[in-house]
Amino acid sequence: MDRNAFFWFLFSGFLMMLSGKVMQDYIRQYQMPVPAYVGYYLLLLSVFGCLLMPASGIWLVLIQAFIILFAQKRLVQKTVAP
Repeated sequence: MDRNAFFWFLFSGFLMMLSGKVMQDYIRQYQMPVPAYVGYYLLLLSVFGCLLMPASGIWLVLIQAFIILFAQKRLVQKTVAP
């Protein structure tokens, strides 16, 4: 059981670091926030993870999902506003 938890901790940790680096490179290259669908996917996954394991660090992914969604909403408001 401990070996399985250790594996998934490392595996998911490296995947999160990789996705964070990809998002950071996207923001730098295009000078735009990450697309909203990424925020929605993170929101969906984090809500599902919070329901399965409420006493975990998955709550922190909710914050990142909302940051992405609010940044995209602010971008849309800037382009639509006269």
